[in-house]
Amino acid sequence: MIALLNPKLWGALIAAALLAFVLAFTYRAGKANVRADFDKYKLEQAAQTVKAEVAARAEETRRESEKQKVIDDARIQTAAAQSAALDADAAALGLRKRVAALIASRAAPAIPVLPAEARVSQVPTPSTCSQGCSFGLTQFRASLLPMPIDYALPAAHAKLPTAR
Repeated sequence: MIALLNPKLWGALIAAALLAFVLAFTYRAGKANVRADFDKYKLEQAAQTVKAEVAARAEETRRESEKQKVIDDARIQTAAAQSAALDADAAALGLRKRVAALIASRAAPAIPVLPAEARVSQVPTPSTCSQGCSFGLTQFRASLLPMPIDYALPAAHAKLPTAR
């Protein structure tokens, strides 16, 4: 108990209490500062997120309008191409008609009708062709082919082998 009367002890207790109060106050103030800094950081992040979303929406709107412009231009070009195709078809039809008219106007003159005496043949028409007529026709057909064909096969080749 005598120690309670010692002024040094009271000074040390007061200094310790004062130090504890200052430390508690400083701790609370630091905690509040850290909390304020953290809140400020979160608000900045939220603001940046909002700015990024607004920019993304603006970019999306811009791209959508560009896409719509391209679609509209393509529709206009398609309509112009279809119109040009219809015009070309009409022009081609007109040219076809002109060509047909030119061909018809320049056609060979009509062969006059034979008189009745010339239409009746005095020579009777044979029922079959003669041997010379058939031979001449065969030779004529052979001359039209790119390479001549020998119609007379040798007796050895008369029967060709067949595939199995």
